[in-house]
Amino acid sequence: MIYIINRASDHFIKKESPCEEAVLRPFENWQERSCTEEYFNEHYSQRLGLWRSKGINHTTTLDGNIIRQIEDKLLYIIDINTLEDLHKLIDKYGTLIIDNGDSINKTPTITIYDDYME
Repeated sequence: MIYIINRASDHFIKKESPCEEAVLRPFENWQERSCTEEYFNEHYSQRLGLWRSKGINHTTTLDGNIIRQIEDKLLYIIDINTLEDLHKLIDKYGTLIIDNGDSINKTPTITIYDDYME
């Protein structure tokens, strides 16, 4: 299974690969705004341009938010296929935080907990 991997200590600045097993890979990057396209264009177009002036695949979510695909993001990933692989990673790097991704990008994430984070 593919996981996005990062370090708690690199929260604000991505310095380098979070671990030697990680590989850099492009991921779809989506923007979501909790408003209608009309509201966005009326209130933010002076500063940010019209909603459809950037990105592709403009659409609306079921709850009425607007989303668009923008330039891909380069993210570090790791492939973990067994519990043994996961335990090896824990033995090597210590505490890991695993979550199921965000509302748009459903790829699960592993964070190497090497620094305080909330």
